Amino acid sequence: MKSCWIFLLLCGLVSAQTRPDPEWDAVFQRNRGWNGADGAYSVLLNGGWTGWLFSDTFVGPVDPDGSRKDNAFIHNSWARIESLRPTVNLFSNREVYSNPTSPNAYWVYQPVLDSGQKGWIFFGEFSFSKEGPEGLNFKQVGNWLAPLDWSGTAPKVGKPLAIPHFQAQPALNFGAAVLEEADYFWVYGTRDYGDHKELLLARVPGGQLDDFASWEFWPHWSHDVNSAQPLLKQVSNELSVFRVDKEFRLLTQVGTEVRYYRGLNPDRFEDFKVIAQLEEEDGVMTYNAKAHPELGWPLLITYNRNAFPPQLVLDKADRYRPRCLRLDKDPWQQP
Repeated sequence: MKSCWIFLLLCGLVSAQTRPDPEWDAVFQRNRGWNGADGAYSVLLNGGWTGWLFSDTFVGPVDPDGSRKDNAFIHNSWARIESLRPTVNLFSNREVYSNPTSPNAYWVYQPVLDSGQKGWIFFGEFSFSKEGPEGLNFKQVGNWLAPLDWSGTAPKVGKPLAIPHFQAQPALNFGAAVLEEADYFWVYGTRDYGDHKELLLARVPGGQLDDFASWEFWPHWSHDVNSAQPLLKQVSNELSVFRVDKEFRLLTQVGTEVRYYRGLNPDRFEDFKVIAQLEEEDGVMTYNAKAHPELGWPLLITYNRNAFPPQLVLDKADRYRPRCLRLDKDPWQQP
């Protein structure tokens, strides 16, 4: 038993319910081209593939000593990975979306696709300034919804639409997670106070995400975004909501805890279990754990790593790459 705990500690993880996934970890440990990013949203594609979307991304060589030199830095990227054989993959060195008239960054949030591989993707728009610590000197200035077509090898993004419900201070951003059910899209958003993030919820009758006038906000299902109240008072900016049989699950990260919630409805999450406690060693911080249920069970979970000042992720590429865990079984399901 003692040796098991030592193994988990060395992997940067203490948990009784999750385990590291070295096969998927190796997929993101690349030494040329795309070699590290955060974000890591995924969506099921046809033909046994999974589409992945990332935010800030390093592109270039990783030297034998593990450092990044002569790397480009782009603000979003994508990959196409075979679901059952993740070593078969294609990583892009180009942005999914950029605005040629703006210096701002566009970070990805949840994509949703229909059976024809067409749908939508959410973006957050961020500006930068010389004020504040390097690497943390940004603020959100917009929230966008764009048509997404992934019927070909690469994703194609159409003209983005400004989400009118966005608020800048504190930042209210929608698209942290999206759940598609028969009658509604359930669109989860976060209100970011800096030291904590609250979870808000909108539902869209009929599934017309771009009909912003039809959005209704929890708990009263009013069309007025100012009536929205927090569904949960502590979440991360990026998270996952999905169905497990007749129930719903929400996975998020609070501090170093990966929290796994259950609910009988997509607007009620009260009971949770801490399924992983992420260690932050070597100057690294962890954030934005997410689930990838389209890959089946055991459930794949990714989380992001980063270090400040930014020179640390240039000195050691492994400080800025997704890491992967597996949850072998849903803790509320019968054995």
